[in-house]
Amino acid sequence: MENNRDTISRRAKTILVPMLAKAGYSVTTEVKDDDRSQGRDLETRLIIHTKGSGFVIRFVVTDLLGAPVSKIDRALKRCAREYLEDIVPCHKSEAALNSLADYETIRHRIFIRLQDPDLHPEFKEGFPARLVMDSQMLAVYRVAMNEQADQNLVSAAISTDTLKLWQITEDQLWEQALENLKREQPTFIHTLHVATSPDLRHPRLNLLLRPGVGRLDPAATYMLCSGPVDRGRVALNGARAVLNDATLEKIGRLLGEDYFILPSSIHEVMITGTSPFVSLEKGARAMKQTVEDANARTVSEKDLLSYKVFRYDRRKKEIVRAA
Repeated sequence: MENNRDTISRRAKTILVPMLAKAGYSVTTEVKDDDRSQGRDLETRLIIHTKGSGFVIRFVVTDLLGAPVSKIDRALKRCAREYLEDIVPCHKSEAALNSLADYETIRHRIFIRLQDPDLHPEFKEGFPARLVMDSQMLAVYRVAMNEQADQNLVSAAISTDTLKLWQITEDQLWEQALENLKREQPTFIHTLHVATSPDLRHPRLNLLLRPGVGRLDPAATYMLCSGPVDRGRVALNGARAVLNDATLEKIGRLLGEDYFILPSSIHEVMITGTSPFVSLEKGARAMKQTVEDANARTVSEKDLLSYKVFRYDRRKKEIVRAA
């Protein structure tokens, strides 16, 4: 296995790096293992560092371990094509590339992706991430690499090198990300509508916007995400909506009580009230089983956020770890 990782690393420098250099992009590569917990398989990733901007792109290459060189080369060429076609559509000229180095130009595209540090230890070093949600989750900063910042269709993690390039602090990055988050319209709907509504864009389904909604059912399950929901597809990376204090307080008022937060996917979180349970402890255990079932059955590996369960405390106006 170790020798095969060396092969992937060597072939990346032979195949992928020259392809990107020919297209005008100077990169370095490394092959690393992600230390995954909760019994999930180890993942091997090819990491591409873009010189000059500090942007970092990752490709999972676990299936290449033990593969012949011909298959590795084909996969690396595919990674290079994806990099050029998807990651840098806005880098059509040297001027466009330089614009990404200008913080004032790109600040409106900065957003947060929630990550579980137990599942993604790679973000503990080299990235200006911040502990949130009772210090149990990481707010990892990313930048939309195209103009569709609302959907964040193509993005890259912001590294400490990027901060040096922009000459700003992590506090400034945090404030900018929160400012961008507040401009997004959060969506909060009953999960039943995901399966039954032909058009989830209709504002009547967004319970945070719907006029006349004074009370929600604590026994029901709701979905929260940032950005619009279109025909059952939520905005990408939408779980960051839980970092909007005003949104959390409004949900608490509508439910009239504390509520559990189940962050199983990076794209949305599930919410349900605490009163249907005999005790908070029993409720937390039940929610723990729910999130584990969801992760095993419906959440893909690349979208999985966490196995943890949280509770929003209305009195303290904060998120605390529940299980």
